[in-house]
Amino acid sequence: MRIARYALCAAFLTAAAMAPAAVGAADSPQQVVATIGVCFHPIGVAVNPATDRIYVACSGDGDFAVINGQTNKVIATHRLGSSVWAVAVNPRTGLVYVTDQAQQQILVINGQTNKVTATIKVPFPPAGIAVNPSTGKVYVGRFRGHDVAVIDGKTNTIIAMVRVAFDPLGVAVNPVTGTAYATGRSAVSVISGQTNKVTARIGVRGLGIAVDPQTNTVYDVTVNSVEPGPVAVIDGTTNTVTANVTIRSPWGVAVNPGTDTIYVDSFRRAQLVVIDGTTNTVTAMVKVGSLPSNVAVDPQTGLVYTTNQGDNTVSVVGP
Repeated sequence: MRIARYALCAAFLTAAAMAPAAVGAADSPQQVVATIGVCFHPIGVAVNPATDRIYVACSGDGDFAVINGQTNKVIATHRLGSSVWAVAVNPRTGLVYVTDQAQQQILVINGQTNKVTATIKVPFPPAGIAVNPSTGKVYVGRFRGHDVAVIDGKTNTIIAMVRVAFDPLGVAVNPVTGTAYATGRSAVSVISGQTNKVTARIGVRGLGIAVDPQTNTVYDVTVNSVEPGPVAVIDGTTNTVTANVTIRSPWGVAVNPGTDTIYVDSFRRAQLVVIDGTTNTVTAMVKVGSLPSNVAVDPQTGLVYTTNQGDNTVSVVGP
């Protein structure tokens, strides 16, 4: 249960944030348009907007599922390992990165063949993961530790180890500024993409995290001693919290920069919460599958995907 419990706590996919959205704010997703059966206990989810493929990692059986975004069908399933968790995509290279906690490695998958092309060993159980498509750098957080490993996506080698706040379950990147963010139990650590050093610590406890590169705003699912919440809105220029959005039992978070819309899944309430990034107000709550733990958005189609641990499905939310 340890992996399943902590697997609820992060949101991934910042690479796709570079792509412009194809839908307007008025077309913000408001309903479930498809429910896709996947593998056992789906956790990590990421989207490649360049190919319209959705990638899902399931911690329950170690499977990795590939979904065609046009047909909402699973087109490939592969057994990767017993404790695969987080997923990130580089839309420029088409490479997919999956963390494997038990084997302490990152699996690199070719997005065209859906085959593992490389494994990157890391000196810890990997947690959150994010990719900067501008530099090819991959950032991997350490489960129950103080490290973020920086990996060169061209050589698949670790080029830096960054000491951050304890338990960086969530990692996100702003590809415009090159800045990476790692959540922690005491603070969100801000990492320079040039020096691979922590340049600031923001005093909020974090679980899931996402960045809007258009506005340079960071969204962090905070946690207190009782339960997660609220979602902290952080100015990426000043590294200060400018607002808080109250949501019950939030876990994963994702951003559509083209519409300035933020999506947060409410784990206990089985909902996808839609937030207007201009006003920082909740504009909709969409019923999704049981125990949603992560969320990703395709900025090209405007569709949003939640992984639902309780019923082994992915909910597709659209206008």
